[in-house]
Amino acid sequence: MTATNSLIERAKELARADKKMEAVGVLKDAAQQLAAAGQYREAAEVYEEMALLYSELYLAEECLDAFDSATLMLIRLEGSPEIHTEIVRLNRDAGRIAVMAEEHRRAADFYLRAADFAVGDEKAELMIAAADALEELADAYEEEGDFEEAVSLLKRVGRLYYAGGDQELSDRIYRRAIRICQRWAGEAKDREDYTTAANASAEAAQILQAMGELTEAAKHMVDAGHCYERARLLEKAGNMYDAAQEVYRALRQTWARRQIMNRAALCYVMAGGKLEVTAPLVVKAADMFQEIGREMKAKWAYKYASSLFAKLVERAAEQGDMEAERNYLRFQAMCLRRWGSTEEADEIYDTVVQRYLVEAEQEAARGDKEAQAVALEEAAEVLSEAGRDAEAWAQYQRVIALYEELAKESEDAGQQDEASKYYSKAGECAQRMGDSPAAVKFHRLASERAAAAAQFYAGLEVTELATLWKRSAGIEALKTGSQDDTDRAIEYLMDAAAGFEEMGELAEAFSDYFRVFATIFEHRPAEREEVTGVVEAMERTIRRRKDAHMEAVMAVVRPLVEDNYVAAVLALQEREEELGDKLTTLRHLVEIRRPRTGRGVSKRYGR
Repeated sequence: MTATNSLIERAKELARADKKMEAVGVLKDAAQQLAAAGQYREAAEVYEEMALLYSELYLAEECLDAFDSATLMLIRLEGSPEIHTEIVRLNRDAGRIAVMAEEHRRAADFYLRAADFAVGDEKAELMIAAADALEELADAYEEEGDFEEAVSLLKRVGRLYYAGGDQELSDRIYRRAIRICQRWAGEAKDREDYTTAANASAEAAQILQAMGELTEAAKHMVDAGHCYERARLLEKAGNMYDAAQEVYRALRQTWARRQIMNRAALCYVMAGGKLEVTAPLVVKAADMFQEIGREMKAKWAYKYASSLFAKLVERAAEQGDMEAERNYLRFQAMCLRRWGSTEEADEIYDTVVQRYLVEAEQEAARGDKEAQAVALEEAAEVLSEAGRDAEAWAQYQRVIALYEELAKESEDAGQQDEASKYYSKAGECAQRMGDSPAAVKFHRLASERAAAAAQFYAGLEVTELATLWKRSAGIEALKTGSQDDTDRAIEYLMDAAAGFEEMGELAEAFSDYFRVFATIFEHRPAEREEVTGVVEAMERTIRRRKDAHMEAVMAVVRPLVEDNYVAAVLALQEREEELGDKLTTLRHLVEIRRPRTGRGVSKRYGR
């Protein structure tokens, strides 16, 4: 009998002798030994025995922690239907114990983890069970007067009921959340806490907008804006009014939209604060004034913005930050031009262009072609902003010629990775020029060279670099926009994702699977099996590593795949900060699935 088996037998004897606390201590040692030896299945069984003993001792936290440990052991095993069934059973049991212990949040976590590994009706049942647990928790928060947490939970509950197939109950939950928001706002106003009142109205507006009730949503947005004004949070007030004007535009209520845009613009102008924040807000206000025909106010706002940017230019110059100084000069020139001072604006544009051209000459003298190309590219962008398109075109052509030259030199030296980088930059310049055929040509070349680099590094058995360049080949192929290249891009990206997954780089694998999902979802939505396959790969990745960013992405992806627009919008708004670099893509994908009723995907305005 091994030492570990002896420990397990000793624990059984202690349990029979009603010395359960001593028994769990011995079982813990045995489980740790089994885990260290890679015997994860056996370790899971021991952790489950510990959980059951803790349950008999009414030690809920320790019991649920042991169930967590048991699940972790099973997840470490190679996935199979048998293991997945065992994970579902284990977490379902843990969820039931958590409910009895009134640990509703943990109960929901267990049910949702079980749902990750379940299929068909069982998956839906587990989602409903998770929703039930979270609703109990929301009830408790509402009774305590913690309306913010109650609303947050109810939004999640509504999504889960919908995912579980109960749309009627989902709608009921969303309406309850709206009622709580209204009560929350009312009580906050009574005690003159206008920031809280605004937050509550903003939450109600988000839910209403997602449900397609635009008139009511706009009313709550305007109310939130008024409350933020009273709290002197003018930028937030402007954001709420800006959101409301977008809704009024969808409703084609022109007069109401003009009034609210005027209010938003005034808030932005009066917002104050740091110069680098205030100046862009004043430009936004000027654009709004101009759109609604308030020409004098628009000109005044542009003039005011130019003076703010002038201060920023002065500060950057004092600090020796040449790049910031040039950027602020460009914004100052833009504002001056819109105000009507074109001569002064042209002088500033000339100053910035000349600085970049001198820099390019200096880099050329040093023989640094890449730095020369970067400086010329900046000069071309400024010329384009100044409306001097012919001059901009000429500079872009010089830039492309330099990048092509660098790419060919890299090819001759056998550096396919560097060649890919330069062809990609040439493609971006061609795109800015509006020369689509040239852009396609260069991005295709960039993809081919990246694929060659991947093959080269694979031959050297440098797996990490081979995988990275396969990803680059896929990304560049997507930029061409052609169907054949898109098919090739999907193949490259799936290979790269599999490579990252094999190396244990799960976040990288997830990113590539997401790129493939977004591509198929947008361009080949009828390929349901293909979409499902990629989503399953994303789910598999997230099961191996719990990650807030990946969880947030899947919270939007799952309802998208199920054509649940409301749940997808609410998830997008709720998890906006966690979505990071995938936010813009997800917002676009949600908009693609938008029912054609005029409602759209708003940013998470307000707070």
